[in-house]
Parts: sequence; structure tokens; C-alpha cells
Amino acid sequence: MINSTVSFRLVMCFGFFVIIANGCNQRSSEYGTLEGLRVLAIQADPPALEPPDADADTVLAARFSALVYTGGDADALAYSWSWCPLPSPSSNGYACLITRDELQATVNEVPGGDGVLVPEFDLGRDSTARLEYPLPPPMLQGMCAQLKAMAATVDEEAGGFGVGFDCGATFPVQVRLELEGKDGATVVAIKELRLIVDSEAASPNSNPELASDPQIGLREGDADAKTAMAVDTSTPLKRELEYVIDIAVTAESREPWLDENMASIETLSTTWFVQGGEVASTRTSDATLDRGALQNYFETPTPADYPDSQLEIIAVIRDDRGGVNWQRRQVTLED
Repeated sequence: MINSTVSFRLVMCFGFFVIIANGCNQRSSEYGTLEGLRVLAIQADPPALEPPDADADTVLAARFSALVYTGGDADALAYSWSWCPLPSPSSNGYACLITRDELQATVNEVPGGDGVLVPEFDLGRDSTARLEYPLPPPMLQGMCAQLKAMAATVDEEAGGFGVGFDCGATFPVQVRLELEGKDGATVVAIKELRLIVDSEAASPNSNPELASDPQIGLREGDADAKTAMAVDTSTPLKRELEYVIDIAVTAESREPWLDENMASIETLSTTWFVQGGEVASTRTSDATLDRGALQNYFETPTPADYPDSQLEIIAVIRDDRGGVNWQRRQVTLED
């Protein structure tokens, strides 16, 4: 429930940062229950942005989209996107510690910086945003070394920085979405984008790829039972009954990559959200994907707990390198 007398608060749930302005009374145990205005995920496509080929006349950019739950009128939402190469920590709401003009002045003083134009930090007011690869990789590497040295001398009480600078194969930047609903409630969501500065040492990443079924799978019966029956979209669900729900992804979604020069395979996990009823676990994972899906159990609500006959289920699937995708399903409950 939104309360306009409460100040900014940032919560981190399963690797995704959300700042809730104007209040939040939500306990962590209720994270999977859909209520009020929420940003459930931000997708960057691609999740890690490669530098453009110096010999090619192409512009590489990441496109950002948000999974938003409104509980009401989605047309009344006001979006505001921005990016920042040097954010403050969560204690300061991840505010940017440098302006675009300050960064441009710094770039102009660097050898080879003449003619390099820093993209505007403001990414627009549309429901999606786009960020081009902002600076040449050698410039980002030099900046990273300076910031890493600076971070080592920053007093912890001063807060430090909102991202970690390991100065390896990637450089982290922050993308910020400020979302305002028609009642004035505001949510700020944070997404980290990794800029690849060393293509030989870094492994490109893609978002998890959904299988052909456009909706969350739903079956009546035990997950491992041969008698489990799929429930089609036209069939209402029985009240106070447990169903199997799953999200299907392709086997290629678990990409191989180099983790500090060690061959590794991505781990996938799914976060589940429901308007009513209960899921067995808010977060599930299946490292082997032997059934090609990540599964959970969903118990439909009683009429007293959730009197509405329409209910939405949302699944957000993530890999452990910033990739994300999602599916939604609207179901009807028996009266």
C-alpha cells in the first residue's frame, strides 16, 4: 500500500534493485504477491554490450524494456530513463556522482578524446530506452583504473560507489528507470549494464530464450506423474487446489562462458509473482533443465482471500550474468 509520508527505500530482491518512493510496507515474504505499482524486471538486450568494430560503420546499442505491474491503468504511466557511469551507493539512492558535461570535459582532456561525444545521460520518456556504446574501450579501461584507485581511498562512511570496478573485461554502468503512476506513486528501478572492453577475455551474453509456448505452463496433478493434465487457457482453475506451473526455455539459454578464464555454464532461476494464492517458492531453479522448464507449485486462493475471478501469474527468468526474460498468464478461477 502506497503511503506518501514515507521516504525513499531501496530493496534488493534476487539481484534486482528497486527503490520505492513514497513508501513501501511490503515484507520480504510478500515479495511474490502482486499489489500496487511495481517494476518486476528490466531487460537489457543484449545484457552485455560489445564495442563497435572500428572498421565498420555500425552503431551498437542496448535496448531496455521493463516488466511493469500496475494493478490498474497502464496507459497512465510516466517513464523516465537515464544512464550513469558513476552511481552513488544504495544509501544515496544510486544518484549519479558525475554530470554528462563533467564527463565530456574529462574526455576532451584525454589523448584521443577530441571528437568523442559522450551520449546524453537522459535516455527519454518512452516505455523503452536505448543506450549506444558510450566511449572507446581504451578510454573506459583508463577510467576504470582511476575509479578503482579512487574507490580504495574512499571512506566507507562516505558511501563509496554504487558499482564495483574490477577493471577486467567489462566496465559497469547503471541504467535507471523512474516510473510514476497516475496517483503519484513513484518507483525507481536500477539495472546494471556491462560494457565489454576486452572482447577476447569477455563472453557475450544473450537473454534466456523462451520456448515456443507463449504462456506459462499449468498442469493439474503431480509434476512427475504421467497423469498430470495440462490446463488450457479456456479452462477455469479450481479453488484451493495445487497446480504445477512452469516456464519453458530452450536448452541454448544456458550459455557457456569464461569465468576468470575457467569454462562455466550459466545458472538459470525463476522468480514467481501471483495476484492471489500461494507459490511453494518465490524463487526456483533447475540447473540441469532436464524437462526444459523451471517449475513451481501454485495453490489457488480461497474466495475469502481473493474474491476476484481473474488472476495473473508472472514468471521472470534470469541467468547469472544479467540476462532476463519473462512470461505472463491470465487465469480464471471457478466461482
